Amino acid sequence: MQGIEPKIHQEVMRRMNDLEQLLKESPDQNQAFNEDVSAMNAELTYLYEDYLTTKKKLENCIKLYRSRHIEIRKQLTQNIRKLRRETVLQNK
Repeated sequence: MQGIEPKIHQEVMRRMNDLEQLLKESPDQNQAFNEDVSAMNAELTYLYEDYLTTKKKLENCIKLYRSRHIEIRKQLTQNIRKLRRETVLQNK
């Protein structure tokens, strides 16, 4: 998540800053300006929704990975204990 999320976050922040800059630079509200703002707002909304969706998917993947990792570690620990017992019994 740390590798992907910052890239998406940076893109959302960059587009948000672009929209804010456009609003500051254009005090006269003409038709073209309103269309640009609407287009940028729609794009920003899409990027933000995509960011939230991706973040949620990544969080779910991390939870699944963690639970699977714990399950495998438990199985591995049991197998190691079994092998140790067998080794000890063979050495006697």
